[in-house]
This record gives sequence, structure tokens and C-alpha cells, in this order.
Amino acid sequence: MRKVLLILAIILTISILILFSIIFPKINVFAGKSVGKAVSGSQDPGMIVSNENIERFLSSQEVIKELPKNSAITLRFYNFNSGEREWEESYLIKKGSVERITYNSNIEKDIEIIMHSRYISEMGKGLCPTIQKANKNGDLGYESYIGEAEFLIKYGSMLNYKDCFK
Repeated sequence: MRKVLLILAIILTISILILFSIIFPKINVFAGKSVGKAVSGSQDPGMIVSNENIERFLSSQEVIKELPKNSAITLRFYNFNSGEREWEESYLIKKGSVERITYNSNIEKDIEIIMHSRYISEMGKGLCPTIQKANKNGDLGYESYIGEAEFLIKYGSMLNYKDCFK
């Protein structure tokens, strides 16, 4: 009986690792290769997104509305205007809401996403294509603050959007 449980545990662990590697190649969700058709969420081709309306824009996106109810993601924008990285606005993203925050590294979060601020104005053309472009140009990064298994369990419902981050 113990041997059967051990084999089942090993199979489950391997399955989770395989699924994780499919979702996040090289354990980096922003690997830079777009595969297949991505779900782009709602978009308004005429909308110009700026620092003044980004909270409202992001809150209206299906991907934000479909986040797990206990999700916590920080989104930080930066620039290199001085030749070095300068942090700009930061946002706390939860299910259906986006709030501008004063960044503090102690904020409880599952994931931190950083993106060059030059892409804010392009978001009105489509959030997913903008994320893909930033990733392709090396202007997007992330850090996860939860384990792989917890991430898969908590954010598994978000698989529809995985191509946005490839």
C-alpha cells in the first residue's frame, strides 16, 4: 500500500512539473516565443491608455476579472530616461480591481510583474499583444513569491491567457 501511495505521489509531482514547464518554459513565463492564438481580452482600438486611466482600463480587462478571488499581483512600470532604471507607478491587481499604490517590497503578493512604461500607451490596442511585444523586446519581467504547486493550483484557471505571456 505504501509503495502504491509513493508511486502515485511521484506521478502527481511529475505531472505538476510537466504542466508547469508547458505553461512556463524555462520557468520563465516571459520566454519570448509566442505560440498559437492568444486571448486578448476586451479592447477598444480607439482608447488611449495613460497613467491617468490605466486603472480603469486594466480593471475592464477579462484577464483581471477572471483572476482568482485571493490573487495579489503587483505591476510596476519603469523607464531608463536617466540611463538607469527609474521606477514609476506601481499597481496592486486583484480579482476585478486595479489600485495605484505606493510600492513597498513588503506588500503581500503572489507575483510581481515589471514592464517598461513605454507600453502603457499601446495597451488600448490590446493588452495581450502589448504584453507579447514588451516581452519580445526584453522589456517585461516577473518574480513569483509563491511555490510552483501553489501557483498552479491558484492560477490554473488562467490557462486561457498563457499565450499572452510567451
